[in-house]
Amino acid sequence: MAMSGKFIYIVTNYGCNSTPSDLWTPQTKLFTNYKDAYSYFLKISPYFNDRDNEVDQKINKKYDHEDMTMKDYIVIEYSKHKPGYHSGEPNKAKRPQGAVIARYYLPLSL
Repeated sequence: MAMSGKFIYIVTNYGCNSTPSDLWTPQTKLFTNYKDAYSYFLKISPYFNDRDNEVDQKINKKYDHEDMTMKDYIVIEYSKHKPGYHSGEPNKAKRPQGAVIARYYLPLSL
């Protein structure tokens, strides 16, 4: 039996409810196409130009979209609000949210 596989892209959205430190259940979608996954990631990511809610962004420079040999789970990029509104910082998020896009190799049996 031959083994083959496919790369999947995992996009997760997470965040806080009204009560501080009360997280809502993360929502995850799987994609087999990077372009579709990244488009969805941008759609759910916090808005970078929001003056009221600062955003942290991290792009993994070790990730290479062309490298098909790396089959471990790897975070490609994430963005998240900076929390702090409840600590008196008005330009920090009251209900922080974030998004993550990652890639994983899913082995499949034929």
